[in-house]
Amino acid sequence: MQRMLKLAIGITVFALQTGFAATIGVLIEKTGEMTEAPLRGIKASAGADVLDLNMEGNAETGKALCQKMKSEGCKVVITVGKGATKTAMAELGSMPIVYCMVMNPEEDGIKGGNITGISLDIPMVKQFEAFKSVVPKIKKIGIVYSGETSDNLVKEMKQAASKTGFTLVDKKVGGDAEVPNAVREMKGSIDGLYLPPDKVVAQRDAFQFIALFTFENNLPFMAPSGRFVSKGALVALMIDYEDIGKQAGEVAKKIAGGASASSLPPEQPRATILVLNQKTAQTIGINIPPHLLENSQIIK
Repeated sequence: MQRMLKLAIGITVFALQTGFAATIGVLIEKTGEMTEAPLRGIKASAGADVLDLNMEGNAETGKALCQKMKSEGCKVVITVGKGATKTAMAELGSMPIVYCMVMNPEEDGIKGGNITGISLDIPMVKQFEAFKSVVPKIKKIGIVYSGETSDNLVKEMKQAASKTGFTLVDKKVGGDAEVPNAVREMKGSIDGLYLPPDKVVAQRDAFQFIALFTFENNLPFMAPSGRFVSKGALVALMIDYEDIGKQAGEVAKKIAGGASASSLPPEQPRATILVLNQKTAQTIGINIPPHLLENSQIIK
């Protein structure tokens, strides 16, 4: 009897040491603010039955960690970041993968019968509606973009403008040096400006010109993230990264419980945070509705 008891205890200790009990693996691309919040969300929704491993940006480490999750019996893996997702796709075979913290996943080839997840893409209709909630009288939006903005996003912006009652004035540039002239050409024909997530147009010098131009012409300026609002843009609609982790954890739990990844289509973020720059609003003469001041992140 004692021998059997010792054997049972030994098996339990081994399982705990190896993480065998974890049915959900989490592969993190690297440490940082963009991974800590979603990891908190994953643990909040998936519970304690999670094995989280960090590849710290190293592909070879990621390969080894994928093998570890396979050997320890994980039924599904949540990936945090594009690099982690690509590594998992290459190493995990047909094991279900739930990605998060990935922008434009399908355009990067992140798709398949065993893959689903939560993208970083906030629908353009939702963004334009947020812009309109801050500046109800806005009618004509100017947009400057380069080849870094996908054709799909340009198409979505045009469709969203139509659905939300905006007229879109768009200019495509070949590089950041062309941004000033493109913006100047819009003067007098727009009453607001939207900056898409475009690496060329969002470069420091181009952004600073846009910010100064909108100040001088009293134009509301919506940017793709809160960091631009802290530098002078009026408004941005940000993703709640912790809630993205919760979404991913909920999907992973369904798969661990028997659902197939193919039966759970990719989702967009369900929770967003409106970020407003109160000083910019005062500078350009915008009165932010009181209910937005109460329920938004305010930069003073």
